[in-house]
Amino acid sequence: MQRKERHFKEWQIKGRSIAYDQRRLLLFILSSIAAVYAGFFLFSPHVLKNWIQQFGYYFITAVFFLFLYFAVRVWKDGRARHQVGFCRADFGLYAWILVCSLFIYNGDAFAHKILFDEYILQATSLGMHLEKQVSAATRGHWIQGSYMLWDDYLDKRPYFFSYLLSLVHDFTGYRERNVFILNAALVPCFLYLVSRIASVFSGKGAAFFAVALLGTLPLLAQSATGGGMEMLNLTMVALVLHASLLYFTGQTKLRLGYLCLSSVLLAQCRYESLLYLGAVGFVILLAWWRSGRIQITYPLILTPIFIIPSVWHSRFVDSDPLLWELKDGQVFRFSSDYFESNLRGLFNFFCNVGTEIPNSPLMALIGLVAIVVGVAVLSSKLFRREAFIFEWLPIFIFGLFSLCSMGLFLFYYWARMDDVMASRFSLPFHLFLALGGAWAIARLARSRTWVVRSFWGLWIAHLMIFFLPMSSTRLFSVTNMVAAEVDWQVTYVGQLPKVPRLVISFSPLPWVVNQYSTVSMHRARGRTEQIEYHVREGTFHEVLIVQTLTPTSLAGDFTVSIGHEIPAHWTMQTIAIKRFGGRLVRISRVVFN
Repeated sequence: MQRKERHFKEWQIKGRSIAYDQRRLLLFILSSIAAVYAGFFLFSPHVLKNWIQQFGYYFITAVFFLFLYFAVRVWKDGRARHQVGFCRADFGLYAWILVCSLFIYNGDAFAHKILFDEYILQATSLGMHLEKQVSAATRGHWIQGSYMLWDDYLDKRPYFFSYLLSLVHDFTGYRERNVFILNAALVPCFLYLVSRIASVFSGKGAAFFAVALLGTLPLLAQSATGGGMEMLNLTMVALVLHASLLYFTGQTKLRLGYLCLSSVLLAQCRYESLLYLGAVGFVILLAWWRSGRIQITYPLILTPIFIIPSVWHSRFVDSDPLLWELKDGQVFRFSSDYFESNLRGLFNFFCNVGTEIPNSPLMALIGLVAIVVGVAVLSSKLFRREAFIFEWLPIFIFGLFSLCSMGLFLFYYWARMDDVMASRFSLPFHLFLALGGAWAIARLARSRTWVVRSFWGLWIAHLMIFFLPMSSTRLFSVTNMVAAEVDWQVTYVGQLPKVPRLVISFSPLPWVVNQYSTVSMHRARGRTEQIEYHVREGTFHEVLIVQTLTPTSLAGDFTVSIGHEIPAHWTMQTIAIKRFGGRLVRISRVVFN
């Protein structure tokens, strides 16, 4: 004990003693300096790309299983302290979580929503499943009974979601629908975490209110039934916030390790999730100040090192404008030129009372008013230095960073929240709207019993007038013409006789995800001799080409879309054609002489 204590020193800050371990503080400083140097200055983006592709899978595996180790130990420690675990008194809450999860599942069809983002995530998961590499393939072939991937590349999207999906493939076998199973499983996990957070600062009643508000959010249903990474990102934000509350209320080494590793995984969920590392840092500093002891553990020392791959990935994306996917006429991803349009979109999103935007007027009204009032109350309590209010600080800090994230999106080239394809960016902010609304209702209900009855009346009215009608129309799925096109193509080809075939398409990603032998239209035009050779040798019994045709006149004339042209000497036989909106999708068989 004396050997350990001799490394401890004390700082005197404004009459307050702060104890710290001299050696571990030095190690943390050195690891932070090394992480900044290695992350930003040491290597070129091209080298970083290769390293992420080759070693990213093993890095995320190591961090994930370390996280699981600490999560299990924290859970066991909490059970010993009677702070976590299942008990009969909570069965009503668990049943309510299940009911609201069913509402969310019914909110939209289980189908791909955001194309081609979701196919890229699935293609990356397939690469991690088969090759243990972080890469999305644009070409795939069946070779001696095995599906092989070719022409892979590193995508701009963080890869924790694809990694989890690859684990599902590892344990159950590869299926395209595994992505929907994963997102569906995340829904009750997310709602449970929200209930735990709400009960920390407002009691069990607030847990019911928060889950209820989220259970009838069409935007949440849209993400939960799709194939994107938003559901995982939302769950990880809630998990890191819960971990922050655990550490803030009781500084133990296990909880600090759990918090650090969960924040590293959160940084691998979405691009802007790196911002929440700042919130985690603030919580840890406040916890140290509150306890009078700087607690530095080896997971904390390693955290800057673990963040390096996220920085590398960001630098790689910054170096390649092709990955930015800008629209015509746009030069920058972030610019003040986008601010006015995005601000109007944000206003339209929260003020919408129709069914064309997947927002929740009830949550917007209650949540926004509650947040304004809550910030005022928190500020006054902090000014008077009331001790109990410090339990709320992690939620306040994370909410502030979520607001900063929303502010950042106002300068992003594609972030009009009234666009159904971009409104998902507001999901983390909805988490804090739900928590703020639950806090306000729970506080008012202590002295006014009519508040609870009024809330449930409004909630049922919102359910019947807004949520269920939108759910029944499947508005997002019905109006998503690109998703309908791809679904029809894959379904039609899947019903053809099972023979070795090659599918040529402008975007081969949907065919890679469904494990067809496929090649892009661009590559096929430069490889006609090789394709013809494999047809003669029997590698492929047929070659199918998928094209879109766009209208050229009011008389109903159509022409092949740019990039969908076939080699001039090939003869095609149309086998299926279907209209989607204003254009046609044609599936043809190549006739070889």
